[in-house]
Amino acid sequence: MKNKHIICHASMSVEAVFVVPLVLFILFFLLSFSFFTHQKVWFTEAAYEAALSPDCEEEKAHLLLEEAPLGIGTPHVDVKKYDHHIQVTYRGNISGTSKINLNYQSSAETQILNPAEIIRKIRAGKQLAEKR
Repeated sequence: MKNKHIICHASMSVEAVFVVPLVLFILFFLLSFSFFTHQKVWFTEAAYEAALSPDCEEEKAHLLLEEAPLGIGTPHVDVKKYDHHIQVTYRGNISGTSKINLNYQSSAETQILNPAEIIRKIRAGKQLAEKR
């Protein structure tokens, strides 16, 4: 009777040897993934905010980079200004352990609009329609 009781406790320890590391791995993976998702969402919003600020996109992008809530690596900021649109991109990575390395890229793009020119075109179109 006593031997069965000892074998039962030994089997619990063997099961714990396999289950505890698995549970800890899943816990740390979920924690790393939540940090990754948080950083990606925050920098996507920062990219949109920087892209929508007129004539100071680069300064705004670097200012938002300094205000990042989590200090898990510093991402690279790339601001490209074309004739008709602006693109702001943040690239970075989160390395929780030596084997887990999560890279993210968040970008936003917006068109450069000239409201006065658009209104003139609309009014000119209405005037042409009224003349016909």
